Parts: sequence; structure tokens; C-alpha cells
Amino acid sequence: MLLALLVSTGLDSNHEPCPTPGEARAPALVARYIPTTGGLDTIAELPGLERTYGRESLYRESRYAYPKNAVFGIAYDRVYVGDTAGDAIFAMSFSGDTIAPLPVPFEPTPVPADGKATLFKEEEWSGGGERYTLRITYLYPDHYPRFARLVADPEERVWVMAYPPLKEPVGSWELELPGVFRRLEDGARWRVVDPVGLPVAELTTPPGFFLLEMGDDYVLGLSKDELERESVQLYRLIR
Repeated sequence: MLLALLVSTGLDSNHEPCPTPGEARAPALVARYIPTTGGLDTIAELPGLERTYGRESLYRESRYAYPKNAVFGIAYDRVYVGDTAGDAIFAMSFSGDTIAPLPVPFEPTPVPADGKATLFKEEEWSGGGERYTLRITYLYPDHYPRFARLVADPEERVWVMAYPPLKEPVGSWELELPGVFRRLEDGARWRVVDPVGLPVAELTTPPGFFLLEMGDDYVLGLSKDELERESVQLYRLIR
């Protein structure tokens, strides 16, 4: 059985200089796990999560408000990979050959003025009998990333989630990881494209819903209610 993994590595945030926006992309690998050796066979290499390294002091740090990231979706005989700020999604075989580049079905969306309102926030923690405060300053881009997630369906179509027009800083993991996903009050907007990139459908998932998989007539995922309580939800998909 093939297992596609995203492997990201970063630099030491205590020693690297603070970069300008658009830099500091940790390398990311989309790879398959080899059970017999325990190693990874690389399928694709992409720019990884956009981070801001380097603290002005021990208790001050800067971060990107809407970081770019590498994402992937696994289909039956291929993997879709992309950079959320890029203009193409690549359909690749499990051996790393590019089957087809697909256009990203969303145009860049400018970050509005009220999407840059949170200039910094403070986090507190304790250790060694003392309490510390970390002031985080955010760097804002002119445009949101083009998309946030990729999910493939059994018919080799790929569902592309538009990056939500958030008005507060967000970690990329809050949009792509099921265990810590952010509840989107307006739902998530998706466009579905076929294996050659032609648009098939557009839909919005329910508020608080995190899409995990889909079939011919259903979508399955996790939901969070207003109190952040999670449940598994199954919806009928009507075409």
C-alpha cells in the first residue's frame, strides 16, 4: 500500500534572521513510505510552510498572518500537489512523473484593510517558577494564498478549497489538519475540476464542516458546533 506524506523541515527560529515577506519557505517533500526499508521515495519537492524565523529578543517574534503552504491530495493512481500561492496544481504519478498541470481555479484575492487589523498579540506561559510574555507581530501579504486544501475523489477529480477571506491571523494547519481545524462560520468554498483541469462544479460546505472524503453520492467529514464540539457528519451529494 502506498502512503503519501508531506515532510517539512524548518530552521532554528532562535538564530535565523527575520526574512522579508515571501521568503523562509521550508522545503517540503511529497513522498511514499517504503515499508521494507522504512525510508521515503520522493514524488515531488515543493516550497513548504511559509514561516518567519528570528526573534528580535527572546520574548518577541514575527509571523506571517496568512502563510503559504504546500498541500496534496491522494487519488487512486495519482497524487495532486500544489503550492497554495502558486498558479498550478500538478497531477503526478506515484513514481514522480507529472501527468498534467492543472490551473488553480481561483484568482488572487486582495487582503482588505480590516483583514490587517490585528497588528500583534501576546501569549503567556510559565516555566521554572516564572511567567513569560511573548509578543507576536504579524506580517500581512497583499493577497491571500490562492487556495487552502486539495482533496481527490474516486473519479480522479480534485476538489480545491478557496482560501477563506479571514480577518485575523491563522496558522495554515488550522485549515488543513482535522484535529485542529478552524470552524469557518460561512463554510468553505470549493471548486471541483476534472483530471485535465476543466471545472465540473462549485459548492460551499456547511459552516464548521471539515471535508475528509467524498464518493459518488456523499461527502464525509468532521463538524464543530458553536461550542467547538466535534462530530462525524455524512451528507448526501446530489449532482
